[in-house]
Amino acid sequence: MKDYLSPSHCVSNNLHQTARAITKIYNEEMRPCGILRAQYSILGFVLRFGVVQLTELADSLYLDRTTLSRNLKPLEKRGLIQINKSRTDARAREVSLTEDGKRQFREASKYWRKAQKKIVSTFGEDNWASLEATLLKLRNKFS
Repeated sequence: MKDYLSPSHCVSNNLHQTARAITKIYNEEMRPCGILRAQYSILGFVLRFGVVQLTELADSLYLDRTTLSRNLKPLEKRGLIQINKSRTDARAREVSLTEDGKRQFREASKYWRKAQKKIVSTFGEDNWASLEATLLKLRNKFS
């Protein structure tokens, strides 16, 4: 039986290392469109929500606001998103996609799908379906 209290079995470290390895594949595949995997996720969430407050976006992406703000800056600089004061809460800021942002997301989706297909086909669809369900259960227990 494994000693799961040994640092070599650290859940956080194992998940983090795996996430970094997988992110590297997405970033390599997506390089031609100039969007990183993390930026793609942000654009996708904003597209789905339409207009979203920073706090809600950070919560949806499981990011702290500082990390989210750091990831939003290059997207705003490129004109892919707009950040404005909230229409309903003067203390809050809202993010929305520009038309260029929508176009860039559609373009990046081609590269994202290529990376997704590469990873799922290498790992196996059944393995991925099982792991995805397990990760969702784990996330829901701690959310």
